[in-house]
Amino acid sequence: MEHGTTELSTPLQTESRARIRARIRLDVALGIVVPLVCFLGDPFYFKGSFLGSEPFFLRYKLVAYGGAGLGMLSLGLWLTERWRSGRWCAFLFGGMGAAGLLAAYAGIAFVALGAWLGLVPLLTACIYFRNAVAAIRLALRQAAPIAITPYALAGLLLVLCTPALAQWRTNTMVRDSIQSIIEGDSDTPVAIRRLAWAWSWGLAGLDPIVVAYGVASDDASRDRLARSYRAMTGQEIKERIHELYW
Repeated sequence: MEHGTTELSTPLQTESRARIRARIRLDVALGIVVPLVCFLGDPFYFKGSFLGSEPFFLRYKLVAYGGAGLGMLSLGLWLTERWRSGRWCAFLFGGMGAAGLLAAYAGIAFVALGAWLGLVPLLTACIYFRNAVAAIRLALRQAAPIAITPYALAGLLLVLCTPALAQWRTNTMVRDSIQSIIEGDSDTPVAIRRLAWAWSWGLAGLDPIVVAYGVASDDASRDRLARSYRAMTGQEIKERIHELYW
């Protein structure tokens, strides 16, 4: 009888392992590989341009890239099965849950723009949410809710707040530096260095300087703005005007 039970259970165990492997492959594909491909091939959402304009969501690039990166890391750690103690499960639950929220928000925003690409982050969000639920269920089987709550909050805040804080600091620096260059105050040399760095990493759009050049009422201001633009980008400001308006 025991021998018969063993023979019956072996195919079931094999099928179960096959399903687990298939699910892990799906999670890796939709939770890590496909988002990476989308980021690399992004035409105009966070990098590149659309009809000469700056990327649609340039001001949220660090939030998207940082949140996605931390979310992929959380998912990868969870799938390795080496970080499945109660506290680590709660921490990864927070990380994957936060990444799922960001992915869902991005998907809704893309779909609102009429872009089919929005379906990708929505599918990714489903992957993160499903694994987050599995993580918190395992955590609750190993520890009391009060013991794991701080770890869940830590994972959530890490993925949500760290990129958001970096984005806020960057946006503030870019805004103040652009204003300094337009006004031509004493901080202009420092502002040029900061914006050159941010522009080289795709974190700053310099079109406000181009617009200021177009409405400047005197040749001295135009020349100063043109020199500043050239120092930051290595390009002539008139070339950018041609891209924008022609």
